[in-house]
Amino acid sequence: MHAADWGVAGAMVLMVIATAYGAQRARRHSDYGRLVPGAVVTVFGLLALVAFYRWGFEEGSCDGRGDIVCLTNKNQGILTLLALLLAALAVWVEVVMQHTEGLRQHKERIRHANQAVGDAIGEAHHNLLHVALCYSGNEMTNVPWGMSIDDICALAQQEYRHVVDEEVLGHLDRIRRTYDSMQEQRNRFVNASTEPEREEARKEIFAESNPFQGFVMHHLGLLVDAWYAYKQVPGCRERLQKPGLQDLPRIQAANAGRSMYFYFRTSDEEAQEEAPTIRTEEAMIVCWFDDKPIGVPTFALGPRFADAGEAHVH
Repeated sequence: MHAADWGVAGAMVLMVIATAYGAQRARRHSDYGRLVPGAVVTVFGLLALVAFYRWGFEEGSCDGRGDIVCLTNKNQGILTLLALLLAALAVWVEVVMQHTEGLRQHKERIRHANQAVGDAIGEAHHNLLHVALCYSGNEMTNVPWGMSIDDICALAQQEYRHVVDEEVLGHLDRIRRTYDSMQEQRNRFVNASTEPEREEARKEIFAESNPFQGFVMHHLGLLVDAWYAYKQVPGCRERLQKPGLQDLPRIQAANAGRSMYFYFRTSDEEAQEEAPTIRTEEAMIVCWFDDKPIGVPTFALGPRFADAGEAHVH
């Protein structure tokens, strides 16, 4: 085989590899920029193919059966070149069409996921309103009702797993566990058959220190992380600007690195014990009640929700 034949064969292989590369990148990524490298290599492969054909016509001896240029030169190579060009074009049209469809599906998944996140934000906000309404000042006086986590748990669906912010997803299991625990406490009260039994169940709940602490704090964590990830997303931003959540922009401004502490009360023993570390790290606190400031920026959202709850109507 003449050297030109090796060049033509190499150019063909180069085109095939480039096309396969472009197709692979198109399927993996939802970005047209990922197609550019493969397209560029394909173009250079076509140019090399044309150059080697011209050189093969001029230099080839056509004295062997293996001469690719000569075997495809029945019509001065024009039909062969045209067929190769059309084949390359057809492959790339297919690649772009597949990529476009994949991009459309990916955008649709993101749209549905963003809608689900917005619903979860709304549900979390609604739940915290009900918790706030059960307090008189800083003391719980009633058992919270009317709460659910259906929209929050919906984010755990497999179709959302790869498109919802990981920090937001991290709160789902914890919210579910604390909700189940909270339901057990509430059921003791709800299922009481007599008023004395109901009062006893009520005392058991209120005897615990901050009985729904975990449920509340994981809700706050979900809302704070949702603000970082979704504040620019239509449908989410509106819910993140509801009464009770007006401190979210200030929380981000005070701690852009998302490094913060969460406590139900700053007067809790754990918060007091960790106060030196918090001050040393110049971290901040997001809490429900700020009973005893410990010398760091603190955002108490309980009073915010209490004010919002006064105007809350089903």
